[in-house]
Formats: sequence, structure tokens, C-alpha cells
Amino acid sequence: MSLLYNCQSLSKSFGARKLFTDLSLSIFERDRIGLIGPNGSGKSTLLKIFAGLEHPDTGTIAPKKGLRIGYLPQSSDFPDKKPIDILLETLTEGPDYERRRLAEMWLSKLGFTGQEPSSAHLSGGWKKRLGLAKELIVEPDLLLLDDLQARKEAQ
Repeated sequence: MSLLYNCQSLSKSFGARKLFTDLSLSIFERDRIGLIGPNGSGKSTLLKIFAGLEHPDTGTIAPKKGLRIGYLPQSSDFPDKKPIDILLETLTEGPDYERRRLAEMWLSKLGFTGQEPSSAHLSGGWKKRLGLAKELIVEPDLLLLDDLQARKEAQ
């Protein structure tokens, strides 16, 4: 198996609160890794560091050269567009008919029928599915899923 991602001696704090220190991890092809911990323990922050959206306070990160990383955050907001248009905007290369075929395929695989309202009006669970389709359609080498279970909105 080929090494996709390696990090050594990572640490991250917010103010005086240390989330993690001296964290080292290697991710290989076909690995399936789950992060389990209480709220506020740094799981989302670690995934954001892996995705390149945040930086560690210390440590080194070494992704494989050319690694395509997909990242699905805990919640996604989409513009007031149809789900297929969101996916078509994600795909930037290829003929229009091929981009449309891929978009329709991924939407269908995730349960969309083509009759959904604008993406901005989807429920949290359907937004999660659309976010997943948006990441899968670009064929990432490493896919980071933050809190895949759809959350119930606080009342």
C-alpha cells in the first residue's frame, strides 16, 4: 500500500486550551480511519488541518505529491441553485454532456430524483448528501468526512 498522507508531532491549541500535542499519523491507500472523542476535543480541527484549511501550531505535514483531498464539513450551505447546477459548477473540465452525465449519476446514487427544491432549501440531511456528491464527483484520493451523521437542528 502506498503512503498518502503523513504528519509528525502536530499540536494545536486555542488560547490556553490544548486540543492535541505531539500527534503523529500516517494514512495509506485503502485505510479507513475513524476519530472518536467528545465534543470540543479537536476532531474537526484535525480534519481541517489535514484538508489544508487550518494550520497546526507545530509539526510537519507531508501529503503525497499531487494528492487530491476531499473534505465534507459538519454542515454545508449552498447557494440558491438546483443540486445539479451545484455539481456542474464543481466540474470544470470536460464536455458539457459528460459533466451532466456525471452530475446526474452522483445525484441519483445518493437518492436525488431531480425534483428537489433549490439547494438552499434542502434539509440538513439532503445538504449532507449534496456535499458528499460534490466531493465524490471530483474523485479525491483521500476523503475526509466530518460528522457524517446528519445532526438534528437545535430547537
